[in-house]
Amino acid sequence: MNIIGENIEPFVSEQINVRQQIYGSINRTPEQLQYLNSRNAFIKLVSSVDIISPNDFIRQDPNSELYNVVKNYPGNNLARRFVLYNGVTDTISNINKAGLPDSDSLINNSAYGLGGLTFGYRPMPGIVSADIKSENRGSLKTATLKIKAWNRPQFEIVDLLYLRLGYTILLEWGNTIYFTKKDVLYKEEPLSIANDFLNNISLNYDQVLDKIRENRKISKGNYDALYGKIVNYEWNFAEDGSYDITLIIRSIGDVIESLKINILYGVSGFSQAISNDSESSSNGFSIVDYANKHLIGTLFFRSMVTFNAKNIAVDRSLKTTQGNYSLLAEFLNLNENSITEKPGKYDNSQALLINGKAQFIKYQFNGGSSVVNAQYYIRFGYLLEFLQERILPYYQKSDNNLPFLPIDTADDNLAYFNYLQIGSDPRVCTINTKIKTSIENNYRFYCSAGEEYVDSTYKAGKIMNIYFNYQYVLEQIDSNIDEEGKLSLIDFLKTICDGASRSLGNLNRFEPFIDDSTNTIKIIDQTPLPNKKDILSKLNPTSTTPATIELYGYYKRNIDNVPTSVSSFVRNFGIKTELNSAFASTITIGAQAAGYVVGEDATALSRLNRGLEDRIVPIKIDASDREKIKVANSNLPTPEEKFQTSLKNMWDFMKTLGTLHPIDYNPTTNNQTKSSPEWNESAFNNFPTLMQNFLKYKEAINATTNKAASGNIGFLPISINLTLDGISGIKIYNALNIDISYLPSNYPETMDFIITGVSHKIQNNLWTTDLSTIMVPNQPQSNTDNEMPGDIEAPQTYASPQTPPPSARNVSRITGPDPALIINSSQVGNEAYDYSPIARNFLNKYKNGYIPLKELVLLKPGTGVPKELRLAPAAAAAFERWISAMRSKKIPFVISSAYRTYAQQQSLQKTGLAASAGFSPHGWGGAVDFSNLFIGTSNPQRNKEARINNPNYKLIAEIGALYGWYNPWRLSNGGKSDELWHFEYWGPA
Repeated sequence: MNIIGENIEPFVSEQINVRQQIYGSINRTPEQLQYLNSRNAFIKLVSSVDIISPNDFIRQDPNSELYNVVKNYPGNNLARRFVLYNGVTDTISNINKAGLPDSDSLINNSAYGLGGLTFGYRPMPGIVSADIKSENRGSLKTATLKIKAWNRPQFEIVDLLYLRLGYTILLEWGNTIYFTKKDVLYKEEPLSIANDFLNNISLNYDQVLDKIRENRKISKGNYDALYGKIVNYEWNFAEDGSYDITLIIRSIGDVIESLKINILYGVSGFSQAISNDSESSSNGFSIVDYANKHLIGTLFFRSMVTFNAKNIAVDRSLKTTQGNYSLLAEFLNLNENSITEKPGKYDNSQALLINGKAQFIKYQFNGGSSVVNAQYYIRFGYLLEFLQERILPYYQKSDNNLPFLPIDTADDNLAYFNYLQIGSDPRVCTINTKIKTSIENNYRFYCSAGEEYVDSTYKAGKIMNIYFNYQYVLEQIDSNIDEEGKLSLIDFLKTICDGASRSLGNLNRFEPFIDDSTNTIKIIDQTPLPNKKDILSKLNPTSTTPATIELYGYYKRNIDNVPTSVSSFVRNFGIKTELNSAFASTITIGAQAAGYVVGEDATALSRLNRGLEDRIVPIKIDASDREKIKVANSNLPTPEEKFQTSLKNMWDFMKTLGTLHPIDYNPTTNNQTKSSPEWNESAFNNFPTLMQNFLKYKEAINATTNKAASGNIGFLPISINLTLDGISGIKIYNALNIDISYLPSNYPETMDFIITGVSHKIQNNLWTTDLSTIMVPNQPQSNTDNEMPGDIEAPQTYASPQTPPPSARNVSRITGPDPALIINSSQVGNEAYDYSPIARNFLNKYKNGYIPLKELVLLKPGTGVPKELRLAPAAAAAFERWISAMRSKKIPFVISSAYRTYAQQQSLQKTGLAASAGFSPHGWGGAVDFSNLFIGTSNPQRNKEARINNPNYKLIAEIGALYGWYNPWRLSNGGKSDELWHFEYWGPA
C-alpha cells in the first residue's frame, strides 16, 4: 500500500493509548510509579566484522597491541566479545563487566582496565549519544553516534570492528521498561537480534528487517533498530589520552538512492533486423536502433516485432508470423501460450497480454510522420517488474538468489484521480479511461486496449496501469546513463514519474519512495486521496480508529467505550507556518477568489475563511473583469462564461485524442468504423499546460461548490513539531491524530497532519522521538463528474485542436425562459445554507448532521412522502402546508430525502452529487429532494433544460415559494452547479 495519510500501525496506536492512560492515572500502582520514575533507554551497536585471516590484517609483530587479540579471537569472536552496550558487553559469557582487572590483559571482564593498564585504570569504551534521522522522504535513515575510547588499545579495537567503511552494522535502541498493556509491565532484558546478527551466517537483508519489525510489534513500539552500513567517521585525540569518535551509519536506502545498474548486457542476432520507415519518428528516432543496445531496448524491439509480424521484414533467424510469439516468449523465458493479443474495443489500439494482463500497447494515430503513426507503450507495472527480474542485482545467500531490491508493483498502488484526466502528451504516456459527453449514454474513450486506469472500487487511479511511450523511456535511459554505461535507478524512476505527473495534468506528484522497513521501492502519489478513509477501511477492514496524541493537560476520553483519564507523554511541541513566495501569492489572490482567478487554488484557506470578508478589499478579481465591476449591481461572470475559450480549446483537444462511441457499442453488429486519435506535435507542446489549468479550474469549482478543500493544492503550510518519549513504528507519510483543541475551532474539522520527518535521540539514558508534520485537508474534494461542459455532436478528427469545425460549437436545445429565475427573482438562497434561519437556530447548540431526533419533526407519511423523514419544526410546518396544496392541485411529486445524519451524508458524498459530510443543508433539517425531478447531473445546461421542459418543476417551485421553500439561487441560476430537485426552507425559523 502506498497511500499518503495511511494510519499508524495498530500496535503504535495501542501504545499511545496505554502511555496516556498511565500518565493520566490518578491512583497510581507501584508498577506505574516505577515506570514513570525509573525508565531508561538502551543502545547497542553490533559489528559484522569476522576475522578470517589474522596474519593479513596485522603486522606479525608479537609486540603489536592487537597481535594477540586478533590471533586469539578469530571469526566473529571479537565482535561477540566487544558489543558496544552498557559500555562493552561480551555476548559469549553474558557477564556484565564490573570492578577492577586482576591482570593487565587487553580484554577482560572489568569495567576499568579494559585495553590494559598502560594509562592506568581507564573506563571501558562506550556510546555517548546517538541521533537517528529520516532523510529523503523516509527512504533512508542516518545515525550519528558519539563513541568514547579511553586508551589506544580500546580505540584500535573500535577501529577494527566499527570504523570499517562500507561494512554492515546493526544499531539497536529502545526502552528498558515499558507497559505492553495498561497493567502489564515489561522489565526483562530488552529485545535484541544481536545474536542472530552475530551467529547466523545465512541471515539475509529481508530476514533482518522482518526481525526488526517483529520486535517493534512485540515491544509495542519500545524497540527500534537501524540495519545499515558505515559511511563515514572521524576521531579526535584528546589531551587526557582518550579518543572522541563520531561514526555515521546509513540505512540500506542510501545504497539504493545511489544505486547504478548495468542494463547494457550484450544482445546478439539483430543485424539490420528491420527496414520499415513507419517505425521511425519524424525526428529520426527508431526503436530498431536500440535492439542491440541494452536489455530494455531489446524488450521493446521484440515486442514491436511481435505486434507487426506480418508487415515488418526481419532477419531470417527471427522470422515470425502473426500469432507466433516465440520471439518475445524466448526473451522473457515464457511459454508461448502465456502471450495473447487483444484489440481495443473503441479505437485503433492493440495489446499484447502476458498471463492475461495487457503489458504492451500499440496505439495508432492519424498524422505525424506517416498516414498512420504507430506508437508503442509499456505498462508501468511491467516495466518495473522487468527491471527487478532482469536488471537489478541479486545476491546469493545459502544457495538462494534473493532480490537486492524488491519493487512494489501491486494493483493497490493508488493515485489521486480527477475524472477528466487523460494522458495529454502521448509522447510520454497514456491511460485507458473514458469521459462522458453531453450526448446521453456516450463516452469518449482513450487507449481502450490497456488495463483500466480508474479503480472502480477505490475511486482512484492505478499507478501501475500508466502506459509509457517506448521512445520516452529510452530517452530517459539515455539521459541517466553515466560515462561508464550505468543507469542511476532512482534518477531514472524520478524522471519517469515526473513525466507522468506532467502528462496527467500535474494533479499528481508521483515519486519513487523507499520503504526502509521493508527494503522496498514504491511509487507514491503525494497528492492526498479524497476518499482516503474509505479506501483504508476497504484495504484493511479490521483496522481500528488510530489513537489521538494528547499534547497537554488531563482529559477524559472513551477508550474501548470506557471513560478513561488520560494525559500526555509529549515532552515539547511547537506550531509554525512556512510561506514561500508561491504560497504567499496564493494567499493574496486565491483565498478570496474562490476559484475565479485562473491557476490559483487556495480553497483550503477559503474554507477556513468562510463567512468572513476583508472590509478593505472585499473581493479580488482578474484584470479582465475590472470594467464590469464598475457597473452597479453587475455580477461577475461565471467561470464557465469567463473561460469559455479555454474550455472549448481543452475539449477540442481532448476530442482529438479520444474516440466517441455509444456506451453499448458492439463491434460485431455496429457498422461504425474504429477511428484513430490525432498525432499533433504542436498540440502536445501547448495543451499539457492548458489541461493543467483546466483541471485546477475544475478542482476549484468543485471544491468551492462543496465548501471543501482541493486535495491538489489545498494544503496549508502549517506544521506541528512534537518531541515524545521514544516510540517506534511511526513512518513518513503516516497520518497522525493530534488533539489540537488549542488551535482555532475550525482547524480540527478541516485538516489532517501527515508525518514528514521522524528522528530519534538517545542521550543521558533517555530515548526521545521527534516528529514533524504538515497540514493537509482531511477530506479533500476531487471532480467526480466526468461529463464535459457543452454539447458534443458526432465524433470527428480535426486537423488542429485549436481550429474546431462548426460541428463542435454549442447548439442550444432550450426554448423559453428559465422558470427558476422568474419564481426566485429575489435570489433567495444565494448564500450557503449556514446563513438560513434554520441553521442559525441550531448552530450554537449542535453540529451539522448531529441534531438529536427529538429536536426534529417526523413528517406524516403519505402519497409522495415515505416514512421516517424528519425536518426542523418550522421547516416541517411549512412543508406540510406545501404538500397539502400540491395534493389538492393533484401535482405529482415524490420526496426522497429530508434530514440527513452525518453518517448518511458521508455515504452520499461518494456519489459526487452531494455536499461534503458536515456541510449539507440536509444536515440542518431544512432541505428536501424530489426524486421525480432528479436528472443525475449537476451540469447547469442540463438542469436549465429540465426546468424549462418539465412542467412539474414550475408547479412545485411556484407553490413552494408561497411557503418559504425555494430551489436556492446558488443551485438554479446557471452558475457553477445546478440541482433542480433540491429545495430549501428560507422562511422564518
